[in-house]
Amino acid sequence: VRIGKRNGGHMGKVALAAEQRKRSFLGSFGFVLAVHLACYGVSKHALCLVDICAFRAKRFDFVHRQEGQQTQAGFNIRIVNIAEVLVKIIHTCALFGKPYGTLFGFAHLLDKYIKEKKALPYNALLIFQPAEETIDGAEAIVNTTVFEDYNVKAIYGLHLWPMIEKGEIASKPGPMMARSTNVKVVFEGKSAHAGEPEKGRDALLAACEFVTKIYDYKDNFIRERSILQFGKMESGNVRNAISPYTSLDGTMRTFNDLTWAKIVNAMRNIADDIEQNIGVKVDVDVSQWHPAVVNDTSLYAKIKYALKNLDFVELRRPVMIAEDFSCFEQVLPGVFFFLGTGTGIPLHNDHFDFDEDVLLNGIKLFDTLLKTQLSTCSVDIGS
Repeated sequence: VRIGKRNGGHMGKVALAAEQRKRSFLGSFGFVLAVHLACYGVSKHALCLVDICAFRAKRFDFVHRQEGQQTQAGFNIRIVNIAEVLVKIIHTCALFGKPYGTLFGFAHLLDKYIKEKKALPYNALLIFQPAEETIDGAEAIVNTTVFEDYNVKAIYGLHLWPMIEKGEIASKPGPMMARSTNVKVVFEGKSAHAGEPEKGRDALLAACEFVTKIYDYKDNFIRERSILQFGKMESGNVRNAISPYTSLDGTMRTFNDLTWAKIVNAMRNIADDIEQNIGVKVDVDVSQWHPAVVNDTSLYAKIKYALKNLDFVELRRPVMIAEDFSCFEQVLPGVFFFLGTGTGIPLHNDHFDFDEDVLLNGIKLFDTLLKTQLSTCSVDIGS
């Protein structure tokens, strides 16, 4: 649950208070809203990342630091050792509501291991990612040199999921979550008095015709599992004048490039027909997108055996929800997981809540992954 509402890109008072508490909590670990390294004196390393929140990346002033050197990299990433295996914890949409959640519990566990001088096959590095709910959050981190600098080899992620049983951990090999594309269509016409419509070019009429035709096309010609949905329309200035401008905002979810191309080409062809028939200029923008979450089948096979000690289930088919974890999987082998709340309350809902005891299963998952020898597929679950 994101506490407070985003209003014009600013945090509400409650959310700001939660942010201040989070900064104070992270400071107790000795890192600056960026990274916590748990080093066990081995040559192999594991990175664990957590998504900070839905706020845009520009809210966080991050700098990449290494051994006293500072270079601008878009994020403040304080890393003190190289990494070979990356574990990403996208903490949940409930980060501010439950500030002492999965990542922080895991961080406490790592500190406990360090104090006990416990021998582990990997080191662990926690990195925080902002802007999970925008299309550029993970991509901004990928565009830094962090993965190359620290020799990262693999990545894991986790998200709360209300539609599976409480405490269950779920995943699947191959496609798991859809490719997400922001769709914006702008119609530019000519205003005229409603009593003289022949003198105008109706942008609102053009937009309505566009939506009707593209929905009809998708229903009749797209057989692959996909979604195209417009959820926002803005048009006109007054009730008694032809609308000179209309904009549509929507989302498209697909799993393969061919389906994506079919729908995009259909939108552009319909736009061309409307321009000729109604005389309204139409622009279709699908430039903002991130790819589908496609779990690495080889990595999945290696870790699946270790998950038998957890309440793990394999998903039967992919979901149409999207996740920017896919940006990391474009450059690294990765596996994404769902952690069930069992409530059935949808994500992004003002009634969203869950029993935070389920987060203990998330901690167990990352602890298991940390202790899993990928070369031998064995795991020491310890105590």
